Amino acid sequence: MVDDPSRLPTANLQICDPARPTTCVMMGEGRHRWEFMILPGETREQVCTDAAVERMLAPWKIDGAVRIERKAVYTFCARIAEQWRKGRVLLAGDAAHQTPPFAGQGMCSGLRDAANLAWKLAAVTKGEADQALIETYQPERAPNLRATIDMAIMMGQMVCTTSRLGAAVRDMKLSLARMLGKLPDRPPAYPPIGAGAILIGSRGAGSYFPQVVASDGSRLDDVLGPGVWLITRGDLGKGRLAPFAAPLRKWLDHQSVETVLVRPDRYVFGAGECLTLEAQWQTTLGRAPPI
Repeated sequence: MVDDPSRLPTANLQICDPARPTTCVMMGEGRHRWEFMILPGETREQVCTDAAVERMLAPWKIDGAVRIERKAVYTFCARIAEQWRKGRVLLAGDAAHQTPPFAGQGMCSGLRDAANLAWKLAAVTKGEADQALIETYQPERAPNLRATIDMAIMMGQMVCTTSRLGAAVRDMKLSLARMLGKLPDRPPAYPPIGAGAILIGSRGAGSYFPQVVASDGSRLDDVLGPGVWLITRGDLGKGRLAPFAAPLRKWLDHQSVETVLVRPDRYVFGAGECLTLEAQWQTTLGRAPPI
């Protein structure tokens, strides 16, 4: 519990000190969280005493500014289940995979699972798609999960080194990269969907469709609503699409296509010619396209 916010850090911090790697996280109004790496030889009982917590917090000079609400020791790991479906049982989120916390992708990955699975289950239960559609769930999500977990492991290895020599080499490499202007200025691009319910080989297939915002602040998601989108260049200046015409046209121009079909989870099924996309979408759902 925070009693004096003015004395606390105002940003999330990762302290890569080999003496004891530490994380400081703002948790919303009235809450702050510190995470301290347990060092070799320390036990759960030792680090959870009031005296031990006081020693670890001493460098932050927050005595009297906070009240300790909870102390816990936890471990993390990197795991992916071999099989995400067995009959009517499907795994998602932490039941299907676990990731170290360093990339902040644990809950995000679970939400991506839910978004991927929800529209497929809905389509099958409504009789709009064949049961085989659900089999595309793991092949679509697993490669993205492996990439995010690999990124989290790499970040953890960088942050949690307790070797002073290793830390010095790390810092030297980062300083050199900064001097040469080679530090990345954005998060990594995780792999798009490469197999499953997409039109493989089609322009943009498997990529995430952009959230387009109009000049009045309205969002394409809210205006078009849930379900499948079929956006054609000839319709951009009409009706609900008119406020979003410029960015949508830019996307179509970049892909050199006239039409894009966007899945309910906002991944691109494919782009190209309108009638072909519609027919291929029905085939993917396991339904015969109209003659």
